[in-house]
Amino acid sequence: MYRTGAYLLQTAQKTKNLSLQRFFSVTATQCLTPKNQEKTINKGPPEDDLSFTMNLFRGHVETKQVFPFPQTLNEDQADNLRMLVDPVNKFFQEVNDPAKNDTNEKVDEKTLSALWELGAFGLQVPQDFGGLGLNNTQYTRLVQIVGANDLALAIVLGAHQSIGFKGVLLFGDENQRQKYLPRVTAGEFAAFCLTEPSSGSDAGSIRSRAVLSPDGKHYILNGSKIWISNGGIAEIMTVFAQTPVDDPKNPGKTIDKVTAFIVERSFGGVTSGPPEKKMGIKASNTAEIYYDNVKVPIENVLGGVGNGFKVAMNILNNGRFGMAAGMAGTMRACIQKAVEFATTRTQFGAKIDTFQGIQEKLARMTTLQYVTESMAYMISGNMDSGSKHYHLEAAISKVFGSEAAWYVCDEAIQILGGMGFMKEAGLERVLRDLRIFRIFEGTNDILRLFVALTGIQYAGAHLKELQMAFKNPTANLGLIFEEASKRVVRKVGLSSPPSFSHLVHRDLASSANDVAKLVDEYGQAIENVLIKYGKSIVNEQYILNRLANAAIDIYASVVVLSRATQSLNDQKKTAQVEKYMAESWVLEAKQRVDMNLRTVASGRSLDNFTKMSSIAKSVCDAGGVPHNNPRFSQQKMGTRVFVGGLTYRVRERDIEKFFRKYGRIKEVAMKNGFAFVEFDDYRDADDAVYELNGKELLGERVSVERARGTPRGSDQWRGSGGRGYGPPRGRSRDNRDPDLRAHDRYGPPTRTEYRLIVENLSSRVSWQDLKDYMRQAGEVTYADAHKQRRNEGVVEFASYSDMKNAIEKLDDSELNGRRIRLIEDRRRGGRRSRSSSSRSRSRSRSRRRSRSRSRSRSRSHRSSRSKSRAHSKSKSPAHSKSRSKSRSRSNPKRSKSRSMSKDKDMSKDRSHSRSVSKDRHSKSNSRSPTKDNFLDKNA
Repeated sequence: MYRTGAYLLQTAQKTKNLSLQRFFSVTATQCLTPKNQEKTINKGPPEDDLSFTMNLFRGHVETKQVFPFPQTLNEDQADNLRMLVDPVNKFFQEVNDPAKNDTNEKVDEKTLSALWELGAFGLQVPQDFGGLGLNNTQYTRLVQIVGANDLALAIVLGAHQSIGFKGVLLFGDENQRQKYLPRVTAGEFAAFCLTEPSSGSDAGSIRSRAVLSPDGKHYILNGSKIWISNGGIAEIMTVFAQTPVDDPKNPGKTIDKVTAFIVERSFGGVTSGPPEKKMGIKASNTAEIYYDNVKVPIENVLGGVGNGFKVAMNILNNGRFGMAAGMAGTMRACIQKAVEFATTRTQFGAKIDTFQGIQEKLARMTTLQYVTESMAYMISGNMDSGSKHYHLEAAISKVFGSEAAWYVCDEAIQILGGMGFMKEAGLERVLRDLRIFRIFEGTNDILRLFVALTGIQYAGAHLKELQMAFKNPTANLGLIFEEASKRVVRKVGLSSPPSFSHLVHRDLASSANDVAKLVDEYGQAIENVLIKYGKSIVNEQYILNRLANAAIDIYASVVVLSRATQSLNDQKKTAQVEKYMAESWVLEAKQRVDMNLRTVASGRSLDNFTKMSSIAKSVCDAGGVPHNNPRFSQQKMGTRVFVGGLTYRVRERDIEKFFRKYGRIKEVAMKNGFAFVEFDDYRDADDAVYELNGKELLGERVSVERARGTPRGSDQWRGSGGRGYGPPRGRSRDNRDPDLRAHDRYGPPTRTEYRLIVENLSSRVSWQDLKDYMRQAGEVTYADAHKQRRNEGVVEFASYSDMKNAIEKLDDSELNGRRIRLIEDRRRGGRRSRSSSSRSRSRSRSRRRSRSRSRSRSRSHRSSRSKSRAHSKSKSPAHSKSRSKSRSRSNPKRSKSRSMSKDKDMSKDRSHSRSVSKDRHSKSNSRSPTKDNFLDKNA
């Protein structure tokens, strides 16, 4: 034993000790609200957790909460539940009409009244306060019935009791419970108000604010909440707002922390917007709520000042298992519809349920329903047994159930074929309703990160304890020897995974051994990830998502093995099919887990993640799909930059120096007052435009923009009768393919014609802030901020009246400390006219006149060229001279300054420029200088 300990100490110091120093305790919400989380300081060993999923991250099998499958209902509770099931089923069959609710986009009063009479709005409220006093398992059964019949009505019920007044149940003091629980069971709706325009998944960044009144009796609440279920009908709300609290690190100073409040509409200052128009769950009421100087009594603080984040997370964690129950009911109904069709539909001389393609669909659909239902009852049973360690499992059930239900409903529609697509089948409504369940109460993407980071935190804390043990080995021999035994046998290939085959039925022992092996491999993968990434693991979302998916599959496998074991032991008539479903699930889950763990450890896969990040950046930089239609794939995308407003003193070397740090420059082409710069990489061009537009070059502000059109040598019109730039004769540029016109346009595509430029925009204003601010004027269809230019935004409205309303109301208004200016953007052919703006792309009126005259001369030259091509090819020197004189007349200032200059280099460059101009004039017939054309310096 001592030799083993010595071996471990020696090898650990050489190979792992440096890596172990990087272990840390990752807070699970760090990825959500890094600015608002405090660092976790572990004093002493980490607290033991009975959660199977939490211990999975350590490679341990903790079976206390998964074996045996929970049976928490006593005889009286089971009888009470049976008495409730029949009336609830009868209500949904005879009273509620989900199709009518969906069409009318509301639940009628008759239906709601019947639900109040049934006690459906107070299922878990104790009987002393007027509720039914159901436990979590009983609640799960009734929620299944609701989910099988009407998901929109399920939202009305769930928003009321699963999260609406759940805070009072969990954190309310006796006075709060006495005051509010009887009211929420007797006809007053409740709502949970957390989400704000600037705060979606990041709950810590909410901006609603509550400040204590001077007399200390009230909090004055101001702010707004969006997308609140029951928001338009709720009388009692759990509202979260920032409040100033004493900073323990800086005595005498305060910091903002989230606090939960019980707010009544009757307090005054509470108003609601109109019901939102939604894709699904149309019968539920979803609205924005505004709080304007609402006086909230200090007695209505819920859970303590500054503890709002904890209150919110516990409410959501406590209610998530109910979503899995509802999804299990929905899947059961979808499968029933699919089976009814498959067993009666005849094709190719046989019922379609005899075809293997349909059989596979039905088998997978039923297995997913079985897994989801098993999770719901496993978690509710754990909660009823008094467990406090179920948060990861509840999150997993929500993620798994919502995605499984979407898959099952989609496959049911596929089995019904064209009939499934019809409204009368009822499945299209269910599919629309299901989509929201992957978004609210924590998006599935955020919950995956929550699962992965919470588990990694737990594993990291135990590994940190091991690191501390190495520093004082004589005092921690037990921990060291335990770890030594495990690592040594693993090193020599003799390790055996933690086993729980003795807890399952003998027919499922092989599947249990497979899962136990996965647990061991998963623990090793977590340790390797922590050693490799340390604290930076919070940024590795590609890896975290795959670790979360593997954890979900392993937990689901254990749950179905537990349930199937119980059915086999009890010799239920469905035991054999449950056994098949458990074995089928474990086999395929093992394949997915193996693939995810290999991906996490594979250097090639990690390299592929880097490529994905680059692709995503390209998409965002391009404002959409970065590639052209394949028909025009020969065009070079965005490597050229136009530089306008150059002073006559600027030379090519100045241009190169100006752009040098942004990337390798392939070519610089200059003309009087403007230039084109071509980069090797379009991303370098993007960076240059973003950083340099409006900056000074040799004392003059220059405009730096993406060049439009195509280089002369690669003109897409070549070979089709065209010469130089532009389309062939007889074909207008604006009659080209829309893809080409879109390519020529600089800036984001115009979605409507009612577009405003917002100037003097604060750098702190995001596009979402700008969009929300402009919504008070009308419907906003698009917004961006600082995308084309710093301190400038773009807003598009749905109608002309909305745009005018914005100009009248919001022009010269203050937004984040700056007075913004709104200017109508008149785009015609990609140009922008801004009559009220002092800014202009051209710095000189005379220069604009010169260009317009050049254009008119160019048109006259083109006319004469059509009469005699030979004449245009052999211009006389006199003509060139006269053209130079006219150009000189159009800009006398510049001509004068040039004639007075004594600089030899300047004169040399000027003469070179004139010779290039003559040569170019003779070849391309005096095309005027615009941004739409590239210069060929070899011309």
